[in-house]
Amino acid sequence: MASQIRTDIARAFGAAADRIRTYTSDDEDLAGMVRRWIDSPTRFIASHPDIREAHRALIERLQKVAESCDLTGDVDRQSAVTARNHALAALDDLEAAIYAYGRASEAAERVGIGKLGEPI
Repeated sequence: MASQIRTDIARAFGAAADRIRTYTSDDEDLAGMVRRWIDSPTRFIASHPDIREAHRALIERLQKVAESCDLTGDVDRQSAVTARNHALAALDDLEAAIYAYGRASEAAERVGIGKLGEPI
């Protein structure tokens, strides 16, 4: 099992969840920021359709969080809470898909953090 990849995923996804919970203004690119955090460790995971779909769903949910805030930072509280909860659930779904279907990629083997095809 690629334990370094699991550790990196837990750290990155934890930071992403914290940012989703505290996001208040759409003058920041929440989707871009979270994507950078989660793509860093997931670049060592071989592609799988369920992981790609969960990733796509997360990005859509993150955009909804950003839409719940207007340009002045005023927040529609109920919309923001709902959007955040959906984004956090999508983040959990992506993490679950990675653990269910993720396999170490050639890049993981190349840098010595997993053997090609090894379960995450």
